[in-house]
Amino acid sequence: MLYINCTFAGADPLSSPYLMSGHVARALEAVHRLGQKEYGFWGNHTATIDWCEDNYTHTQYIAEWYNTVSNIPFIALGLYGAYYSLREIPSAMHRWRFTAPHIGIACVGVGSFIFHATLNWYAQVLLDEMPMIYVSSMVLYLVFAPTDGPGSLKLKVGIASIPLTVTALYLRFSYPVIHQLCFAGIMLSIGYRFVGLIRGSKHNPEAISDAKYYIFTGAFMFILAFGIWNIDNAFCDFWTLVRTSLWNGEPGPSFKTPSLPAAIVGAVTQGHAWWHILTGLGCARMAAGASYLMLTTSHPDILPPAREPNPPLPLSPPAPTRKASDDAIFRPYKDDPVSYEDEGPSHDEILLQQRQMIDEQDTHLDRLSNSIRNQRDISLQINDELEVHTGLLEALDHELDSTGDRLSRARRRLDHVARGAKDNGSAVAIGVLIFVLLILIIVFKT
Repeated sequence: MLYINCTFAGADPLSSPYLMSGHVARALEAVHRLGQKEYGFWGNHTATIDWCEDNYTHTQYIAEWYNTVSNIPFIALGLYGAYYSLREIPSAMHRWRFTAPHIGIACVGVGSFIFHATLNWYAQVLLDEMPMIYVSSMVLYLVFAPTDGPGSLKLKVGIASIPLTVTALYLRFSYPVIHQLCFAGIMLSIGYRFVGLIRGSKHNPEAISDAKYYIFTGAFMFILAFGIWNIDNAFCDFWTLVRTSLWNGEPGPSFKTPSLPAAIVGAVTQGHAWWHILTGLGCARMAAGASYLMLTTSHPDILPPAREPNPPLPLSPPAPTRKASDDAIFRPYKDDPVSYEDEGPSHDEILLQQRQMIDEQDTHLDRLSNSIRNQRDISLQINDELEVHTGLLEALDHELDSTGDRLSRARRRLDHVARGAKDNGSAVAIGVLIFVLLILIIVFKT
């Protein structure tokens, strides 16, 4: 059986911190199967899962040999899928979108390789189990959001919260069942979305049929791998006994060269290694089918056109007669001894030309988009300057109004002063006349 330790190290798990001196504190103790080495070249085994494979049977540098090397096809399939997507998807806008899942598959294979080689808890969580959640969440977003439109931000935040929440919970409570249930839930959600897209698609039935073939065969490989994984867990003691009895008759792992039957049985009875191989094939096929399904349903314009039916064959010429004049028209030219028909460009050459034309159109569209963006920026700058000038004109108009008001008040004051001066002038004239009369009276009296 699969050995998973669910006994907490210490007291109540809720009271033990998961951050301790900058390191994540594991809530579960390390697990070791009976009779197996608990340390190796990379240090002590601290993983909370011990898979049903004898440790260090081939080399001191790899704890679980078959579980480690079985990740090589996983990595190779991911890299090949990424290369194929970059080569075959003509649109630069969608190329990396559908290449990312294949790169994620390769990263999961690398992390699993390191974990099974070291049986280290940090490698188990951070390189093997959590990347599975991250990559599956990325695929979940890709199938629920065909394009990165303005409405996809909420979906991005919602889906991104799934791996972040699982990571926080797993670092706090190191139960492997948390990872397993979350991964199963995400995969079921992806499968539910696949069924909806296939039923609702009305584009290119032939392409939909191809996408269904890849998705369903990949899902079958997943189910088969899951069954083998559970059989390996349930009958671990039996498989261990069989392998031990054939391994040169010695109990436990040995570095001695096994016999041919022992080597064959030791390889084919590694259930978790078969899980790696079958899930690698299943992931690669499902990622390819998902990419083709999303391109068919959401971006049919960038797919290669469906092949046209072959034109009808020309009618065969009439049977030649003995007359030279009648047979001459069916004879090859004398100046061209090699008679052949110009078949024109092949189907692959036509597809290549179409891809080149689409790439050129994408380039022109990118340039047009940049030009429109620059014009928009210039328009915004002009708008800002117009707002500044409008503000200045409004301030000047206000100053003119204030100056007019001050001039009006000054004119009223001048009018008042003029009226006062006029009244004062009349009084002075009367006073002068009175003064003159007084002088005349004094003169005549004397």
